[in-house]
Amino acid sequence: MNQPSISVAMGTHNGARFVAEQIDSILVQTRAVDEIVLSDDASTDATVALARERVALFLSQNPTCRVRLRVIENRKALGVTRNFEQAIRATTGEIVLLSDQDDRWSDRRVALSMAALGVATICWAVVGYSLAFSGGEGGFIGNLDFAFLNGVGFEPREGTT
Repeated sequence: MNQPSISVAMGTHNGARFVAEQIDSILVQTRAVDEIVLSDDASTDATVALARERVALFLSQNPTCRVRLRVIENRKALGVTRNFEQAIRATTGEIVLLSDQDDRWSDRRVALSMAALGVATICWAVVGYSLAFSGGEGGFIGNLDFAFLNGVGFEPREGTT
């Protein structure tokens, strides 16, 4: 069975201080991602340049890796929510994982997320903090709850449950 493709949707804004470390943590996953979509919300620092540099360096050191970086640069700030929505819409993966610019993932974050979703899971949708997913036959399976999110390292913000 083919593994589903994985995209990471990352929203950034003036995150040069953090973004290199987060990009690096995404790139060294035990289950590689296929694509990183970085939507930058009108940064005035080196956020985008650093993200591009880190991916280019990784690819030069790992020639068999096929991760793609897609950068969307907003000239005018959209705000956090619309910036993330833009990143999510631009992904092509069957699985979409969200990343903040100042996160740092453990090297098993993707593998653990995939295991929690199950092998037969083909796609899932994120709407705020509510998740729904469907199986390979296209039938609706159900909503995921915060216990699942906590199990793969997500913690809901106060007032979202």
